Amino acid sequence: MGTITAQRRSRERIVRIAEAGLDAESLRCEVVAELRRAIGFDAWCWPLVDPASNLMTTGIGEIPHWAGLPRVMELREAAPDVFTQLHSVPDRAGEHVEALSRGTRGDLARSIEWREVLGPAGLGDEMRVAFVDTRHCWAQLHLFRGAEDRPFDDEDAQLMRQIDQPVAAALRHAMARPVGPDSGVDFAVGVMMIDQSLRATAQTPATGQWLEYLQPAAVPYGTTVPASLFQLAARVRYAAQSSGNGRANATCRVRLRSADGCWVLAEGQRLDDATGTVVVTLRRASPRDVFDLACLGYRLSTRETEIAAFLVQGLDTATIARRLFVSEHTVYDHVKSLFAKAGVHSRRELVATIA
Repeated sequence: MGTITAQRRSRERIVRIAEAGLDAESLRCEVVAELRRAIGFDAWCWPLVDPASNLMTTGIGEIPHWAGLPRVMELREAAPDVFTQLHSVPDRAGEHVEALSRGTRGDLARSIEWREVLGPAGLGDEMRVAFVDTRHCWAQLHLFRGAEDRPFDDEDAQLMRQIDQPVAAALRHAMARPVGPDSGVDFAVGVMMIDQSLRATAQTPATGQWLEYLQPAAVPYGTTVPASLFQLAARVRYAAQSSGNGRANATCRVRLRSADGCWVLAEGQRLDDATGTVVVTLRRASPRDVFDLACLGYRLSTRETEIAAFLVQGLDTATIARRLFVSEHTVYDHVKSLFAKAGVHSRRELVATIA
């Protein structure tokens, strides 16, 4: 009974944290602190997820295996084994929590990721939680216990299932919401070369500025290059392999958020040669680049998204009604719904919020 009561209180505290309107970084730090008291673990990392690409974006964490993250990213984009299948947890209806010990039936060595990276770093079991709403994954939390510690059990997993939805909603809102005044930072486009071993081999001077700008404020990365860029490069690389001819012209992209709330667009494309090198560019995201993210974050309907796009263009109610072949009253009702979802009171505020 004591364990059940303690977990209920932890759940209640985490729900209060989720409802406090915190920014994504503060929210994750406070939830991790509560989880550490509730279930205990030795290391953790908590990347957000770009819902358009399902690629990892801005993450924070305290882990001993920073140097092994490029290999981890490669394994997650390559053909999955017993462990890397856990990355597809969001696709399993109703189940967004999994432990490595359960997925490997107690034999952690069945996981390539554990054998090559986690085990040598002194880690044992891992619990992974995908924070998913009805349609999209917004973040993945990874909790690690030491090699000599007990594995995560069903009670630990149950607590994570109970907080999944409120925390997912809070992260979704935090990703959509503007954070503070615009810093005005806009460096030259950064260019980085990542070879087929996922090593950053060269970069332009502006790239260093972008990488420093993308460092989280509360929990800095343990490496200069964030793992999200290695995952982006791995996605490009394996997309090229799956194309059949070893080359692909498609550009993969992910939106990264800086500590001051600005969005940075990272795009990766493979060089048109036999080296397998991926070119990653970094630039400030335009309002158009993140418009869909804001609409998803505020859970706008298809019609509300259409109207929001027209409002961003500066169109008035009558013009929007003519373009959509609806009445002005219908447009007005949708605009009221937009205000309520975005928590604003005017069209000017709405445009500033979603664009």
